[in-house]
Amino acid sequence: MKVYLAGIIDGEKIEKCKFWRHQIINHYSNWKNSGKNYGDICFLNPLNGEDDISKDGMSSNIPPSAIFIKDYNAIRKSDLFIVNMDTYKSKRTNIGTIMEIAFAYEHKIPILMITRDQMHYKHPFVISVVNCYFKSIKELLESRAINVFYKAFHASP
Repeated sequence: MKVYLAGIIDGEKIEKCKFWRHQIINHYSNWKNSGKNYGDICFLNPLNGEDDISKDGMSSNIPPSAIFIKDYNAIRKSDLFIVNMDTYKSKRTNIGTIMEIAFAYEHKIPILMITRDQMHYKHPFVISVVNCYFKSIKELLESRAINVFYKAFHASP
């Protein structure tokens, strides 16, 4: 199962942008400290390979058109889409993240949203495309929602 991890990318907040993604990846790399790895889950992290992100998050070591098509194709190939709407008080808007949500919806990929912003729970466009809401990464992981989708996609005949 391929899981895309969407959220703001801001060079000034890059550690926070990386941290939440690694929380999820690490959780599934050593399931409950049992040594068991959900090896069939491949997390598609848009920050992979982009080591030179500008402070405003608008450019990196690859051209903008390459960033767009790389992320678009990764979303298209995903089985599950997790989006963290926290902007970490960035001055930058999350336009790219909003577009990625639309791409996931367009390709009928289930969308799990992490947000505390009540607007995301009320906006007609958002509530029409989001399948599950979580207030935190911890709540997402404790809900085992990723596991549910994993089992659904890997059910025995």
